[in-house]
Amino acid sequence: MYYDYFGSFNDEGTITKLEVFEVYNKDDIGKTRFDVKGFEYLGNNLSTGVEPDDIFTGIKKYNEIYIDENGKFSTLDPLDFTNYVKVQKIKDNRHSKNLINTFVEKYSAYPYDRTKRLSAIFPEAITELPKASDVIIDFKDAIEDKISEIKSIESDYTLMWSGGIDSTLVFYLLIDNNIDFNIAMGVNSKIEYPKLYTEICNRKFKNVKKIIDLSTGSKELNNTTIITGEIGDQLIGSDKLLVMSYVERNSPFRQILTEEEYMPYFVSIKEIFEEADSFTTAEFMWALNFTFKYDSVIKRMDKHLETLQHNGIIHFFNSDLFQQWSIQNYKKNVSFYRIREYKNFYKDLIFSFNGDKDYRDYKVKQSSLKNLLDGE
Repeated sequence: MYYDYFGSFNDEGTITKLEVFEVYNKDDIGKTRFDVKGFEYLGNNLSTGVEPDDIFTGIKKYNEIYIDENGKFSTLDPLDFTNYVKVQKIKDNRHSKNLINTFVEKYSAYPYDRTKRLSAIFPEAITELPKASDVIIDFKDAIEDKISEIKSIESDYTLMWSGGIDSTLVFYLLIDNNIDFNIAMGVNSKIEYPKLYTEICNRKFKNVKKIIDLSTGSKELNNTTIITGEIGDQLIGSDKLLVMSYVERNSPFRQILTEEEYMPYFVSIKEIFEEADSFTTAEFMWALNFTFKYDSVIKRMDKHLETLQHNGIIHFFNSDLFQQWSIQNYKKNVSFYRIREYKNFYKDLIFSFNGDKDYRDYKVKQSSLKNLLDGE
């Protein structure tokens, strides 16, 4: 990629504005048309014949460029401009990579920016944050909306069931709405929820048409629409809360998190959630999960199943209504006391279907889908 630079000068001859244009073909350098009054062509990024890394490491020197508080530059030399922009670009790229690597290390996921305020650093997300709504969203309305979406698709369905809380809730919702489906499960499913695993194997549920054992291969997932319980975490909290004490979760986030952990994302989150300054650690971690990790969760499943000839993937909890419900209820969702109370809202719904007190009272969050897929 090459660049053409245009600058605007004030009466003292100081450059006050800079416009940069990408040039895809080397032969077209210097031919960029920019007919805005007051701007003139300054040069391009091949003017010095110096590679950016050479400039950055000091092998070749360039004049110091100062920028005052009004954004004015202290140079007239187009080559100084060129080198300055190139050096800044290298610094920005390195800063971006560092932030991405830090996010992956801290939060176990590749970040995608749903706020669209850090798109120069993080890849832009594929999903949209919902528009603000004054209408109170009932979780049941969001369920009905998703069930209608599923029923509108003419296909066989396969539920990826890990035994974890999210996919177990989806299991019972499909049963409750009389939807026929196949179920893909494995060793981890039995470990996480042995009682339901046994009931499925004993053919207790007439809506379950076929049992697919992931430990023996997943080719039977071909030609079906795959349903997952993904995004359940992003709606209701963050798995990072499970390694914090009650006091840490409910303290102001600036007292618990380091600047490295919150500062790059806080400004963006605050523009979405005006009350972000007063977030507890638990509330901030939910917001971070909801805005920056959401798409990573979607993409990891899509990536895992990309070699199969399936008819599409439905992440059950991925919808505008579910997101709006999440925004309206996040304070209550993250205010649990004991670790085993995390996702109590989901577990209460499961209990309403099966009456299993042990699962409701003692089931804790695990890396369910990852364990299921790794157990193939």
